[in-house]
Amino acid sequence: MGHHLDDILTTALMNLVTHGSGPAMKPCRHFDRLGLLLIRPLAYVPEESIRRLAASNGWENITCTCPAGTDGARAEFRRRLEVLCGNKLSAKLRLLRGLGLA
Repeated sequence: MGHHLDDILTTALMNLVTHGSGPAMKPCRHFDRLGLLLIRPLAYVPEESIRRLAASNGWENITCTCPAGTDGARAEFRRRLEVLCGNKLSAKLRLLRGLGLA
């Protein structure tokens, strides 16, 4: 899965504020019934780092076409995350640890 640190924190904030429950998108998740282990290898990597790496290597930028990613509640919570943490990786990682995801 391509979910990165900012996706995981945004989802966690949405869940906490709208449902009062903890995060559902963990970096590693066992599905015992299916015998499956889901690993999100980019879980601790900020979106901006991924963008810089892609640009420095000349990789094609594939824009997310999902309207939920740019409009509505998810976009609003992404803005809230920026207000809380700015572009500080240390703040985002502390938030991740505080949510029990690191």
